[in-house]
Amino acid sequence: MNDSQQTKEAENLPEQAGLVGPSSALPASPSVDVRLNAWAQVVGSPHNNLRAGPSVQDLILAQIDPGSRVWVMCGPVKSKVDKTVWWVVRYAGAYREAKLVGGKQATKKGGGLDTVSRNRTVVGWMSEFEMDGTRILKRVP
Repeated sequence: MNDSQQTKEAENLPEQAGLVGPSSALPASPSVDVRLNAWAQVVGSPHNNLRAGPSVQDLILAQIDPGSRVWVMCGPVKSKVDKTVWWVVRYAGAYREAKLVGGKQATKKGGGLDTVSRNRTVVGWMSEFEMDGTRILKRVP
Protein backbone atom coordinates (compact mmCIF):
# COMPACT_ATOMS: atom_id res chain seq x y z
CA MET A 1 0.00 0.00 0.00
CA ASN A 2 1.46 3.39 -0.99
CA ASP A 3 1.30 6.64 1.04
CA SER A 4 -1.72 7.93 -0.91
CA GLN A 5 -3.69 4.74 -0.24
CA GLN A 6 -2.74 4.80 3.47
CA THR A 7 -3.86 8.43 3.76
CA LYS A 8 -7.19 7.66 2.05
CA GLU A 9 -7.70 4.61 4.32
CA ALA A 10 -6.98 6.70 7.44
CA GLU A 11 -9.45 9.40 6.32
CA ASN A 12 -12.22 6.80 5.96
CA LEU A 13 -11.44 5.06 9.24
CA PRO A 14 -13.90 6.93 11.49
CA GLU A 15 -16.83 6.21 9.18
CA GLN A 16 -15.81 2.57 8.74
CA ALA A 17 -15.83 2.17 12.54
CA GLY A 18 -19.35 3.64 12.70
CA LEU A 19 -18.12 6.91 14.20
CA VAL A 20 -18.90 10.52 13.39
CA GLY A 21 -16.32 11.62 10.85
CA PRO A 22 -13.94 14.55 10.90
CA SER A 23 -16.53 16.74 9.13
CA SER A 24 -17.46 17.88 12.64
CA ALA A 25 -13.82 18.87 13.21
CA LEU A 26 -10.91 20.74 11.67
CA PRO A 27 -7.38 19.43 11.02
CA ALA A 28 -5.14 20.01 14.03
CA SER A 29 -1.41 20.56 14.36
CA PRO A 30 0.51 17.36 15.08
CA SER A 31 0.94 16.68 18.78
CA VAL A 32 4.33 16.56 20.41
CA ASP A 33 3.14 13.85 22.79
CA VAL A 34 0.74 11.60 20.83
CA ARG A 35 1.69 9.90 17.57
CA LEU A 36 -0.39 8.34 14.79
CA ASN A 37 -0.01 4.53 14.43
CA ALA A 38 1.55 4.23 17.87
CA TRP A 39 0.60 3.36 21.45
CA ALA A 40 -0.59 6.02 23.86
CA GLN A 41 -1.35 5.73 27.56
CA VAL A 42 -4.54 7.05 29.17
CA VAL A 43 -3.43 9.26 32.07
CA GLY A 44 -6.53 11.36 32.80
CA SER A 45 -9.25 11.12 35.41
CA PRO A 46 -11.03 7.89 36.45
CA HIS A 47 -13.65 8.52 33.73
CA ASN A 48 -11.80 8.97 30.43
CA ASN A 49 -14.51 9.07 27.78
CA LEU A 50 -14.23 7.39 24.40
CA ARG A 51 -16.84 9.04 22.16
CA ALA A 52 -18.66 8.44 18.87
CA GLY A 53 -17.40 11.78 17.50
CA PRO A 54 -14.74 14.43 18.12
CA SER A 55 -16.67 16.58 20.61
CA VAL A 56 -17.70 16.52 24.26
CA GLN A 57 -21.28 16.61 22.96
CA ASP A 58 -20.96 13.25 21.16
CA LEU A 59 -22.24 9.98 22.61
CA ILE A 60 -19.96 8.28 25.16
CA LEU A 61 -19.10 4.78 23.95
CA ALA A 62 -16.88 3.77 26.86
CA GLN A 63 -15.04 5.01 29.93
CA ILE A 64 -11.44 3.82 30.10
CA ASP A 65 -9.32 3.67 33.26
CA PRO A 66 -6.06 5.58 33.67
CA GLY A 67 -3.01 3.44 32.94
CA SER A 68 -4.69 1.71 29.99
CA ARG A 69 -2.99 1.69 26.59
CA VAL A 70 -4.74 2.62 23.35
CA TRP A 71 -3.61 2.34 19.70
CA VAL A 72 -3.81 5.70 17.90
CA MET A 73 -5.47 5.08 14.52
CA CYS A 74 -6.44 8.48 13.11
CA GLY A 75 -6.08 12.18 13.86
CA PRO A 76 -5.45 14.71 15.12
CA VAL A 77 -8.50 16.88 14.53
CA LYS A 78 -9.74 19.90 16.43
CA SER A 79 -13.40 20.00 17.43
CA LYS A 80 -15.42 22.86 15.96
CA VAL A 81 -17.58 22.76 19.11
CA ASP A 82 -15.14 22.67 22.02
CA LYS A 83 -11.77 23.43 20.30
CA THR A 84 -10.09 20.35 21.85
CA VAL A 85 -7.79 17.97 19.92
CA TRP A 86 -9.16 14.46 19.22
CA TRP A 87 -7.76 11.12 18.02
CA VAL A 88 -9.44 7.89 16.90
CA VAL A 89 -8.12 5.15 19.17
CA ARG A 90 -8.64 1.40 19.55
CA TYR A 91 -8.77 -0.11 23.01
CA ALA A 92 -8.89 -3.82 23.87
CA GLY A 93 -9.67 -4.68 27.47
CA ALA A 94 -12.05 -3.99 30.33
CA TYR A 95 -14.03 -0.75 30.27
CA ARG A 96 -17.36 0.74 31.32
CA GLU A 97 -19.96 1.07 28.57
CA ALA A 98 -22.73 3.65 28.81
CA LYS A 99 -26.22 2.17 29.07
CA LEU A 100 -28.74 3.57 26.61
CA VAL A 101 -32.40 4.21 27.39
CA GLY A 102 -34.53 5.36 24.46
CA GLY A 103 -31.40 6.12 22.42
CA LYS A 104 -29.99 8.43 25.12
CA GLN A 105 -27.33 7.80 27.72
CA ALA A 106 -28.76 6.70 31.06
CA THR A 107 -27.73 8.41 34.28
CA LYS A 108 -27.78 7.13 37.84
CA LYS A 109 -29.94 8.65 40.53
CA GLY A 110 -27.90 11.49 41.97
CA GLY A 111 -25.94 11.95 38.71
CA GLY A 112 -23.21 10.17 36.84
CA LEU A 113 -23.33 7.89 33.84
CA ASP A 114 -25.05 4.52 34.32
CA THR A 115 -22.60 1.93 32.97
CA VAL A 116 -22.14 -1.78 32.48
CA SER A 117 -18.72 -3.50 32.48
CA ARG A 118 -17.42 -4.91 29.20
CA ASN A 119 -14.22 -6.62 28.12
CA ARG A 120 -13.69 -6.39 24.36
CA THR A 121 -12.23 -4.15 21.65
CA VAL A 122 -13.79 -0.73 21.15
CA VAL A 123 -12.89 2.09 18.71
CA GLY A 124 -13.80 5.73 19.25
CA TRP A 125 -12.66 9.34 19.57
CA MET A 126 -10.61 10.41 22.60
CA SER A 127 -9.53 13.92 23.43
CA GLU A 128 -5.86 14.54 24.08
CA PHE A 129 -6.71 17.01 26.88
CA GLU A 130 -9.59 17.76 29.25
CA MET A 131 -11.35 21.12 28.78
CA ASP A 132 -9.28 22.47 31.74
CA GLY A 133 -6.01 21.51 30.00
CA THR A 134 -5.34 18.31 31.98
CA ARG A 135 -3.66 15.73 29.73
CA ILE A 136 -5.68 12.56 28.95
CA LEU A 137 -3.34 10.84 26.45
CA LYS A 138 0.45 10.62 26.42
CA ARG A 139 2.92 8.83 24.19
CA VAL A 140 4.23 5.47 25.37
CA PRO A 141 8.05 5.62 25.28
